[in-house]
Amino acid sequence: MKRFSIVFFILLSSICQGQTDNAFEEKLQHCFTRYNEQSAQEKIYLHTDKSVYTPGEQIWLRAYLADAVTHVPSRLSRYVYVELIDQGNKVCKRIQIRLADSCFFGNIELPLDLNPGNYALQAYSRWMQNSSEDFFFRKYIRILPAADHLHIHTNQQTDSNDRITTTLTLMNGNGTLCSGQHFQTTLFHGSKIVKNPFIRSNDKGELKFDYAGRDSIDRIELSFANDKPRKYKTEVYLPLQSPDFSLQFFPEGGSLLAGIRQVIAFKAVGNNGISVETGGFIYNSKNKPVGAFNTTHLGMGIFSLFPKNGERYYALATGPGGQEKKIDLPVPQAKGYTLSLKHQDEHTIRLSVEKAIDSDTLPLYLVLHLRGQLITTFPVKPGFIGTMDTQSLPGGILHCLLMNTEGRVFSQRLCFIKPKAANRLTILSDKKIYERREKVQLSLQLVPSAATFTESSFSISVTNDSQVARDSSSENIVSYLLLHSDLKGYIESPGSYAYARPEETDLLMLTHGWTRFDVEELIQQKGKVLPPEYPVELEQQIRGQITNTNDKPMPNALLRVFVPSLMTFGDVKADENGKFLIRGFEYPDTTLFLVRGYKESGGKSVKVTVEEPVFPESHIFFPRKYAFESTSKDNFLDNFKDNYYMQDGIKVYMLEEAVVKGSRKKQEEWQETGNYTELADYLLKEEDLPKESMNNIYQMLMRLPGVFVSNQKVSIRGGGSPLFIVDGIEMDEAFIANIIPENVNNIGVIKDGGRLSMWGMSGINGVILINTKFGTTGQSAGPGYCRFRPIGCLIPAEFYMPDYDDPAVLASSETDYRSTVYWQPIVIPDSTGKAIVSFFTADLPSTYTITVEGLLDNGEAIHQEIRIERN
Repeated sequence: MKRFSIVFFILLSSICQGQTDNAFEEKLQHCFTRYNEQSAQEKIYLHTDKSVYTPGEQIWLRAYLADAVTHVPSRLSRYVYVELIDQGNKVCKRIQIRLADSCFFGNIELPLDLNPGNYALQAYSRWMQNSSEDFFFRKYIRILPAADHLHIHTNQQTDSNDRITTTLTLMNGNGTLCSGQHFQTTLFHGSKIVKNPFIRSNDKGELKFDYAGRDSIDRIELSFANDKPRKYKTEVYLPLQSPDFSLQFFPEGGSLLAGIRQVIAFKAVGNNGISVETGGFIYNSKNKPVGAFNTTHLGMGIFSLFPKNGERYYALATGPGGQEKKIDLPVPQAKGYTLSLKHQDEHTIRLSVEKAIDSDTLPLYLVLHLRGQLITTFPVKPGFIGTMDTQSLPGGILHCLLMNTEGRVFSQRLCFIKPKAANRLTILSDKKIYERREKVQLSLQLVPSAATFTESSFSISVTNDSQVARDSSSENIVSYLLLHSDLKGYIESPGSYAYARPEETDLLMLTHGWTRFDVEELIQQKGKVLPPEYPVELEQQIRGQITNTNDKPMPNALLRVFVPSLMTFGDVKADENGKFLIRGFEYPDTTLFLVRGYKESGGKSVKVTVEEPVFPESHIFFPRKYAFESTSKDNFLDNFKDNYYMQDGIKVYMLEEAVVKGSRKKQEEWQETGNYTELADYLLKEEDLPKESMNNIYQMLMRLPGVFVSNQKVSIRGGGSPLFIVDGIEMDEAFIANIIPENVNNIGVIKDGGRLSMWGMSGINGVILINTKFGTTGQSAGPGYCRFRPIGCLIPAEFYMPDYDDPAVLASSETDYRSTVYWQPIVIPDSTGKAIVSFFTADLPSTYTITVEGLLDNGEAIHQEIRIERN
């Protein structure tokens, strides 16, 4: 393990002297080393092309999977998962991305009917599911209405009787009011339906809802009644009516101790989850003021207090709306120890240890670690004061603990070590100002460091600033890996802290908890970790079980597997408990699997059950707006005067409906109903069968190539009697004579030897498929048969960019509205650290933001931005 040189200057040596317990230090080092070796935690970060999208667009993304301790690229998991989650914490889309070219990259195609609103991207690996979902990466994104969606303005008013009137103003995509339209609506409080009125919009395009404030309606679902003029459904999340706030106090070190002056941090949060500014006074039990406090940064602040033993304290705080609240402070403790920390300058911190009024002067240890790397440990006693030079430490959260040799933690403190300001990456453009459809050439240059250039890589996005609002305080790979990924709770403006003032970052350290592991528990368990529930995912696997019809496991049963799209066929043998495992090859998403189970003796009266993979439930916090923060109705309507409107500071262009439809791609799906149709060498669908000219089923079968009928005897290629499967069930030849042609959906023939082995010796002469209008078309039909589509790895799409080097493309009259002008998920520098990329500008004049993110092979994260002008 890497060791760091740290210089301590003991200021009160007569108080600080203590006997070093080498056995405790060795035990501590052993626990940390063993834990890191056994747990090998991962972190993941997503770089996306932008944060604002419309339905039908692609979310282009690159996932960086790193070791949680060293931040070097992780070599554990070969697959990661990315989910698109709405405000109701419903997973709208989930993709599996496999490691390719030593990187994880891909795209999420947004459904055309996706509701506008706030969403989150969540990323994790299977291995990360062994830990708390606090470790999962989350990023908020915004989905704007599509051109054919309704644009909805929300207004709420509350009367003196606490009745709320919610008015939704509806605008069509072409800028006209949606008036005189009938809607089916449902009003929700959480998941509970409060009412579901049928309502018609007035001549102002308004829907009005009146309800009691106690109903607490937070969401309205609406759709065109009877799907007229078209099928359309959307959700509107309502803003909060009454601003309120809560206030929490955090004594430095963890406990409020009597008899010493102590720093107390606090955090004020509105009932919408966002910080609020507040202030007030601290009072003792005699209602005498003993201190004052005010927020200084994002609802946070600090004050000092000298608590007396046996005394009680409370705060009177005034919120942003003028409301006053009384909040009790923690009860002062007569016994205990505390660790305090202060930044003396940019590279020096001051540490001190104090005890409460009735505590003994016990020998203690000061333990410091950074992301699980033990930095140092040494004995201290109450009264210790020392300083520490942090220049040799890597960036990240330093976890300081005060504990005894039994491993009991008395106090702890977090301290953020700012990353060194070395500019590892330089981005140069060949020009500063560019014209319409002009080529831009970028030169990326890494400065020498401990990293190996050719083992490092980057991802690049270029976006139009007039279409994609930029927020310098949003998350980036540096702030996430060094800060956010190791803290609990929602963090506002996380990207601002990596290079913020120490006093601002220290407020965050005082009011948020460490998430990675519990050091006290780590020592008690001697570094051992529980066996993981989820293994490292190195390959795609499908698990299941073969049972009899009474759900009793069938030991040593056989499973025949066929994957039509991959032309893959094979047998899998179940274990003594009937459990099977399909593995050994990769398959893309939506791949169809056809399987059939057999008893060990060859019987078919079995049931095949495929295990559903276990994915985590989503518990993402979504901040909400207050009603008074909403855009006025007049401004909302004025935004539609030109060929665009503004939403959340973003200029959204209103394209012609025909253009939008022309750019959308329809997903092709297999829609033919019936059983085993995927296996057919030849299939005749209902429209292929002229039933009016057919008197019996045999005349239909004669239309199948290679099928012969003579005196109601059927054969394939002149062989013996084939196997007949009607609606998934094996039938004898006599039964099919009773089938009426008008009732047939499709017929098919299976002649291929590999696919026929699904039926063993029964299918040696071929199989005739007959699916009727009354048959089963579900996941399972017939004994032992099962069809399913497991989640598979994404096949990444290719980012489209017009080639304006082609004169015909350059002369095109179609407007180039690209908001993501360029996206490249993998850029690998050469041996000198240099890389060259190029792209073409679009048609809308604006500034372009070029964002480069990456992870060097030594664990150093890179985030760099520049801007260029598109004239």
